[in-house]
Amino acid sequence: MAVEIKEFIQFMNFNSKNEKLYLVERQAPTPDEKEIIKDLPFSQGVLDFSALLGERVFKNRDITYKFRLFNTPYSERKFVERRIKQHLMLHTNQKLFETHNVNYYWLGKCKSVEVENDYKFNGLLVTIVFNCYPFLIGEKNKFDDIFNELYDNPREVIANYTKYEVNGKLKFPLFNAGSVSIKPTITADSNFKVTVNEDTANITSGDNSDYYLSLKPGVNDVMVEGYGTIYFHFRKEVMA
Repeated sequence: MAVEIKEFIQFMNFNSKNEKLYLVERQAPTPDEKEIIKDLPFSQGVLDFSALLGERVFKNRDITYKFRLFNTPYSERKFVERRIKQHLMLHTNQKLFETHNVNYYWLGKCKSVEVENDYKFNGLLVTIVFNCYPFLIGEKNKFDDIFNELYDNPREVIANYTKYEVNGKLKFPLFNAGSVSIKPTITADSNFKVTVNEDTANITSGDNSDYYLSLKPGVNDVMVEGYGTIYFHFRKEVMA
């Protein structure tokens, strides 16, 4: 009787469960920081400019999965190896889903696939490495708050209205539940003046992404001036 596969990954058309791969090891070390260090002569210590804008900045990280395939004839194992490499190595940055982090995804591409024959168990040992954006990204766009998600994940989900009717001037808070500042996409049906914390930008009808407007972790003070409907789209990013 085969043991049910409960842990798996999904990347484009590749699903490790469909290939009958059992996850035996997962490594997701924290990413390295993009350090900007100046070591001045005749000065104690060093000057660290890495968080000049108020937050630490990180490089991509490698996420490694090790799988085992059991009780498969050698002739079939060759085709499994080929399918895995075809499904994974031909794509650029895409969403990587894993059962380890439900309701989130990594954004990255497959860096390598290594396959070893396991003659003891008549199978394969498959090592897959993805190079990914340093933060885990929330699958749900805010405000996509769904009752079931609120009920199932009360410690992770915060009801956060992001769509408003504005008749002149309106103040409201936006909560970023992530670990890092993010830039929202702002959809409007007319022109608005938008201030987030201390930064202001003019928003036109349609979808807008302004370089100067960002939502810091926690509560953000928003002021909107204009007439019509405005909608803030964003996904939280967390360190995991």
